[in-house]
Amino acid sequence: MHDTTTRALWLAVAVLAAAFIGAAAGTITWQESKDAGDAVLVGAGAFGGGLALILTAIRFVTDRSA
Repeated sequence: MHDTTTRALWLAVAVLAAAFIGAAAGTITWQESKDAGDAVLVGAGAFGGGLALILTAIRFVTDRSA
């Protein structure tokens, strides 16, 4: 996984998946509370947490020394 192109592709996939997670969480929060501030904060938190989890999982799966 040391190829720059492969790493960039994995990063793009991870960010896209995390964006879907964040958008879903924000939308669900907006539907429940109709408060834009809460929806943005929940969506951003879900994006950050999802991205961290996805990148950690990719690192675990592709690391040959694990």
